[in-house]
Amino acid sequence: MYFKGHILNPNTLKLFGLVFRILKLLFMIFVYTITNWLGGKCMEDFIGLIAVVMVFSIPLTAIWTTHLRKSQKVKLIIVKDEIELEKLKYNNFLLETEKMRMDLQQKQANLLESSDPLVLDLQKSAQKEAKMISS
Repeated sequence: MYFKGHILNPNTLKLFGLVFRILKLLFMIFVYTITNWLGGKCMEDFIGLIAVVMVFSIPLTAIWTTHLRKSQKVKLIIVKDEIELEKLKYNNFLLETEKMRMDLQQKQANLLESSDPLVLDLQKSAQKEAKMISS
């Protein structure tokens, strides 16, 4: 359902109906109180007052529902931004993990090509242990 170029979702329509019912109830209470207070006198003036109250309650309700609609749009934008942020965090995590993996491979390659006597002894002992385990 469209209203001045905006889509009214079912929740907004329910809210509008609820507000209208509350205003109607308040109006009935107001009428009952005033008629009892006046004792049925000056009813013509009172009907004019009722008309004014009803006329101004409709724009106020429209302003309130417009505010709610705008706040829902802002919440939607915030959720979309949070989703985009999570995607960026995940992509950053993947890039950092890949970078660390490449750094580790580079360090292992450098270590294997090293001519350090300690590294060479460790490599020989590791090969001997591997042969003993396999046999």
